Amino acid sequence: MGENLITRILIFECLFDFIPHLIDMIFVATTETTPMTFIGPFSRTIVVFDSLSTSITNFRAFYRMYQQNTSKVNTIVTNFQTIKISPTAVNLK
Repeated sequence: MGENLITRILIFECLFDFIPHLIDMIFVATTETTPMTFIGPFSRTIVVFDSLSTSITNFRAFYRMYQQNTSKVNTIVTNFQTIKISPTAVNLK
């Protein structure tokens, strides 16, 4: 589960963070203007929405991972508690 989550994080980080910044850098270098001049005051709204959606996605992913790990620990503890050794089953010869 951990390796899968890290792979997804790297893929989505490249798609939604690195590549847009790279495109923006190329756009600014070629046109000598920024997209924020066209967007204006709505740029803060876009950044807030992006941060909120990222936070919710990360929370859901880590909460699911926490639930799976907690259930595995409870299963191991339950299985350990059900194992009983009777003194007559031990052969001391």
